Amino acid sequence: MCGAGRLRRGELDVLHIPEVPLDVLAQQIAAEVACREWSEDALFELVRSAMPYAALDRTQYDAVLRMLAEGYTSRRVVRGAYVHRDAVTRSLRGQRGGRLTAVTLGRAIPDNADFAVLLEPQGLEIGTVNEDFAVESLAGDVFQLGNASYKILRVKGGRVRVEDAHGQPPNIPFWPGEAPGRSNELSAVISHMQAQVDGWLGEFSLDITITKLADQTGIGEEVARQIVDYLARSRAALSVLPTQDVLVMERFFDAFGGMQLVIHSPLGSRVNRAWGLALRKRFCRPFNFELQAAATEDAIILALTGSHSFPLDEVWRYLHSNTVEHLLIQALLDAPLFGVRWRWNATNALALPRYMRGRRVAPQLQRMKSEDLLATVFPDQVACVENVVGERDVPRHPLVDQTINDACTTRWTATRGSRC
Repeated sequence: MCGAGRLRRGELDVLHIPEVPLDVLAQQIAAEVACREWSEDALFELVRSAMPYAALDRTQYDAVLRMLAEGYTSRRVVRGAYVHRDAVTRSLRGQRGGRLTAVTLGRAIPDNADFAVLLEPQGLEIGTVNEDFAVESLAGDVFQLGNASYKILRVKGGRVRVEDAHGQPPNIPFWPGEAPGRSNELSAVISHMQAQVDGWLGEFSLDITITKLADQTGIGEEVARQIVDYLARSRAALSVLPTQDVLVMERFFDAFGGMQLVIHSPLGSRVNRAWGLALRKRFCRPFNFELQAAATEDAIILALTGSHSFPLDEVWRYLHSNTVEHLLIQALLDAPLFGVRWRWNATNALALPRYMRGRRVAPQLQRMKSEDLLATVFPDQVACVENVVGERDVPRHPLVDQTINDACTTRWTATRGSRC
């Protein structure tokens, strides 16, 4: 509704083209050299002629070539070596099997797998949960599906068998995925509208504000009334309407005695999810307690306990622009999002097989192969928690770089759990 004026002016959301996606680059190089021999320099110039790779750095290009030439040494075999790189002539040729792999596995659509949830003893399918949630769950865990809670009996063969939990407190299942959220442009328009309504409410009556909003946006008066009534109640509770220039923080106790910290931030879920994840990591360190957090398009919510005491004003200084990226990356490494993105990118780069012996690789097996590959490239990421002291050093590797870049700059999704 608040974007109606933008549409009349011909304004649209900005289309963001991914810049230098290294996983797709690996796939394209494997396909090119499978067809004919290339010199390294000529192929580099060809790649740079494509708009998404205009800013490709030679060191990035060389790292991808090295990855494709050396492959990955897993616990069983060396795989993913699709390019023969001649160091003397600086030429590139395809390895055996590279052409078939590029033709049959080359694409950039991620593979998602949902597990069917079956209610016992009837065996009735009542819904689905994401693969990552299913495999990380244990027998006896209680989770919510729809408006009821269920206890897990066992997870096997792509199915989660459950029974009625009879109202036991549940966890909320997570669905790692694309979840693009509200665009930056739309968030800015909403912020501008709330700033205008805030000013009108401070100067005019409720009826005049409703008329002004209806006239400016072109929406009906009844819809404008609902919006203004809602914003007026928010303004009365918070004393001011949150905008992108004026953020509002409040702390209160819920009905069960738990403390809730809410940051009203109409920046959109892409920014709020990243901010919330970094804040949760920042809270985790001094309090030594894992917080539950959630982010929406207009707010960040942190569930605290009654033992957490701190001046509310300090929270604004918990994160700083000079250090927040490093803290966010450390928080990201513990989130399920990293593992999902890693598997997607490794599959795009042909490092993980989608098919074996003519049959599709089962999600559980693909997940195991993904972790096996991650252990080769980034051992600390899958190491025992007791053996990792302090922050992890992130290795420079094309797939690790791409995974962190995707998670930090392109899209965010809801996550559950992390460790300090």
